[in-house]
Amino acid sequence: MDSIIWQKVEQMARIDMAQLVFDAETAFDRQVESVARQLFEVPELRLAMIAGPSSSGKTTFCNLLAEKLQQFGVCAHRVSLDDFFIDRDRVPLLPSGLKDFDSPAALDLAELHRVMSGIMHDEWVELPRYDFMTGRSHLRVELMRLHPEDIVLIEGIHALNPLLIQGQDAARICRIGIKPRRSYLMPSGAILQPDDLRLLRRTIRDFYTRGHTLEATLAQWQEVRRAEDIYITPYLDKADYNIDSGFTYELYVYKHCLKSLMDDCDLPAFAAIRQAMREVKEMPLIQIPSTSLLNEFAILQ
Repeated sequence: MDSIIWQKVEQMARIDMAQLVFDAETAFDRQVESVARQLFEVPELRLAMIAGPSSSGKTTFCNLLAEKLQQFGVCAHRVSLDDFFIDRDRVPLLPSGLKDFDSPAALDLAELHRVMSGIMHDEWVELPRYDFMTGRSHLRVELMRLHPEDIVLIEGIHALNPLLIQGQDAARICRIGIKPRRSYLMPSGAILQPDDLRLLRRTIRDFYTRGHTLEATLAQWQEVRRAEDIYITPYLDKADYNIDSGFTYELYVYKHCLKSLMDDCDLPAFAAIRQAMREVKEMPLIQIPSTSLLNEFAILQ
């Protein structure tokens, strides 16, 4: 996929920033609508598995896809793989001694397969709920049954792993992979890669919502990237639909979010981000549409 040429973005922003935002949001909306239309046109589909690496916008995409399907007359039920975590005291450990929540072994696959089988056979299914405060799973606390034209959207980082659909009718399942897929080519020749963009998104979100320092975010990021390389990346390009969650204008938004957060940062992992953000000119505060995926990451205070 082509890179985003930042000089061209700047030219468009100087002419009409509102139009730049509109065009980027419309381009993403067309991706969502295209997938929704294709799902609608295959009535035998029962499950849509939605996965992507950290800070790709899976949750918002899943919500937007459900809304688009509703416009086509299809009721979409959303299920999060997070609710299939096993109890925290049973989660396997990493060599570091930390809980390995990024491994499929942290999921109750037997319970998930039970739910998926019930969905496939038009049965009432009881869904679990995971309590992140207590680290305990409460099994079978919500009932769900589909009508013939309904579809279930299952979202989570492992949704494309073949382990999850073992024993199911693959012809009635579609796979959707989402992540930023374009790099930014800056005027100096520096390149901000899609993984750098995801780290930037996560850094802002962690700082404002969890109070994390750059060092804390980076420490977690290294573990996250390790798990992605093992459990997520190998399956992304095998998806039936590949969504690009990068927006041409989002660096302008993050310029406001970062403020002076990275001024004294000398961590090598943030070098590409710092260089890119130095080249992003200050612009008036941008109005992000309320439905935008960027609201997952663009926290302005």
